[in-house]
Amino acid sequence: MTINNHFRFKHISPVRFQDMDAGGHVHHSVALCYFEEAREAYWRSVVGDTKYVLAELEIKYHQRILYPMMIEVGARIAEIGRKHLIMEYEGSSEGGDLLISGNTLLAMFDYRKGVSVRVPATVNSAIQ
Repeated sequence: MTINNHFRFKHISPVRFQDMDAGGHVHHSVALCYFEEAREAYWRSVVGDTKYVLAELEIKYHQRILYPMMIEVGARIAEIGRKHLIMEYEGSSEGGDLLISGNTLLAMFDYRKGVSVRVPATVNSAIQ
């Protein structure tokens, strides 16, 4: 399966030797790190400084990720709710093969008060 080019924002992450497990491929937990790197690059580039907490995540593994590879992770906001965002990801090999996909639910959060808050209008307009 090849990646669908419907992601306008993309971030490239190298597969590091330390990412490997005893099975000779990237450890399953590292996919979340690739998503996290893409998400942070997306926020810096598109939205700016916004406070949220990761409330839920889903990862699907489509093919083995091997060392050395460069993974191109597409990231986008799929849904904007009242107090949350759903972000989708697809990670592909240099040849365009789909390796990983998934999504995260991000809840807007006021760390000072310790409560969830509405998605700020500035965030909504930056994403649009």
